Parts: sequence; structure tokens; C-alpha cells
Amino acid sequence: RAWFFLGDSQMGKLVNHLAKQYPHPMTAIRSARDRRCGFLDYCYLDKSPEWNKPKWNQGPTKYGLENPFCSDISSAGNRLMESVVVSSDPNTAEEHEDARFMEFLIVDYTSDVEQQSVFTETTQETAVLHMANQLQLRGLTYEDSVCVVNAGLHDEKICANFDEEHCIKIYQGNVRVYLNMLHHVCGNILWVSLTPVMESGNFSHRRNVELVGMNEGARMALRKFENGVFLDVWEATGGFEHVDDAHFEEVYYQELAGLFANLM
Repeated sequence: RAWFFLGDSQMGKLVNHLAKQYPHPMTAIRSARDRRCGFLDYCYLDKSPEWNKPKWNQGPTKYGLENPFCSDISSAGNRLMESVVVSSDPNTAEEHEDARFMEFLIVDYTSDVEQQSVFTETTQETAVLHMANQLQLRGLTYEDSVCVVNAGLHDEKICANFDEEHCIKIYQGNVRVYLNMLHHVCGNILWVSLTPVMESGNFSHRRNVELVGMNEGARMALRKFENGVFLDVWEATGGFEHVDDAHFEEVYYQELAGLFANLM
């Protein structure tokens, strides 16, 4: 009944296509007024009176580092889509309304301090608090929710000065902490793997050999959770062309969205 999608612009592209294939009639749509710097306003949370800089294993690393309470990426923003499904009881023929929703939240790292509220110190904590509020508002519990999560391409910037082995350890440690938070609000966790990048001198921090190791680190971290599933899409991207160093042609996201639409 509740589907949360958390990630960067890759997840944002998936959600854009899923919105067109969503199997339930939408009754309300809400988006962040400011995609890059409106996360906390969207969540109805007050900013922390003081923005604390990231630790050595956290983002942001670029725009969000220079502009507190803003995201490193600008191509996607928080978005909520709601629907009401009317069904009838076969025994009494009485009709009742079943509220459903899907929501996308910009969480572009496995650990970052972009969105610090008066209650939370990291974006991940802020997202989980918002998700808990969304469920409570609708009288739902964590058992009613599915969380589709992806992060890692931006994490490579955090460990750009470390060797591959150290980078993977940093990532896996952050994933473990992130999963422990999500476990409290997600009845099911579906972690979407990282995908190959088009390596170039302009993006030397993005190395496919490292991404393979990061995927394995996330897979191992997820084994602790009985409600966790690792969706490996690495090989599935083989038939699609890159349009830049990280993103693929739109048909890839369209087909992936179809998978989730069928599950909804």
C-alpha cells in the first residue's frame, strides 16, 4: 500500500516512468517546490539551527557542501503520488476505500548530512523520520510498506582518495547503518544494484571494478535482513546505451518501471 523510492537521479528517472505506468488512478500529486534545496520544506520539518559539515565518510561533496540544506544533484526532487482504490467485501457487498501511495525521496548517498533537521543529523535519518510520519498519518505500519533503495555512484566521490578495498569497506559500513534505519519503517527492502558507468577522464572517480565490489558489499550487508532483497540489474543494462557517464537511454528506465508497476 505504501511504496517508497529512495535514491539519486537514476531512481528519479525510474519513478518518472513509473508515474506513467502506475496501476491505480492518482487522486493527488505533490512535489518539492525547490527540487534541490526544498527537501525539508517538503517534509514539513524545520532546519537544524546549525548545519554541521560532513565527516570523512559522508557526503555531500560538491554543491550541497557549499550550500547547506541543498542536494548535490539538481535533476530530481521529492515527489508524492496518492490514489484511492475502492473495493467491496464479497460477504457483505459493502464498499470501502483503500488508500495507496508511492513517494520518491532524494537520497543520493548512503550517508550524508545534506538534510539536517531539528530532530535528525543526516539525510538518511530525515528520510526515515518522514517515512514514519507518512505511514502514521495514513494509519499504516511498516508492514504495509515497500522500500526501493539505491545509492553508491555518488559515494565513490567520498572515497576518491582511497584505494579500492578501503572504498568498498567505507561503502559497506554506510550501507549497514542505512539499512538498520530503514528496517524500522520498511516491511520489505528492495536494494537495486549499482549499474556500470562509462569510464572517462572527466569522471575518473567512477570505476566499474570498484562498483562491482560495492554491489557485493551491499548484497552482503542485506543478508542480515530477512525482509531484504537484492535486485541485481548490472547485466540487464548490457542491451542499453549510455547517454552520459552514468545514465542510460530512457527505454531502460521504462522497462524497469514496468517491473515495479506489475508488483503494485
